[in-house]
Amino acid sequence: MKSVKPEVLITNELPEEVIRPLKGIATVTQWNRGKFDLMPRKEVLKVIGRMTAIINQAELRVDKELLEKGQQLKIIANVSIGFDNLNLDLMTKHEVWATNTPGFFDYPVVEYALGGMITIFRRLLEADQFLKNGN
Repeated sequence: MKSVKPEVLITNELPEEVIRPLKGIATVTQWNRGKFDLMPRKEVLKVIGRMTAIINQAELRVDKELLEKGQQLKIIANVSIGFDNLNLDLMTKHEVWATNTPGFFDYPVVEYALGGMITIFRRLLEADQFLKNGN
């Protein structure tokens, strides 16, 4: 008996090396209509009925309409620290898992803040302009 692979929808364009591991275990549908363009909701609703999983950038509002059309859904993964786009109560009732990436941006934010403080305290922008002016 042939097993059917789960279908995964990715609502934006990701590098091939990121999605390659999924291709061995699932059928992947990826939105790639333009760099940094996210899949419009109306397009998601057209294909949601056959999807087992969605990977999105927290732009997709997960509500009653989406969950009722996505009868096969098992998980919705936000590639973001937030989850305010997810109706967790409804997802629980529909037995759909939710994930996000809390803490993912902690180190980059700290690095950026420290870099900004050093730039200000050491007056690096002024020094840069001083040199560019030939002084």
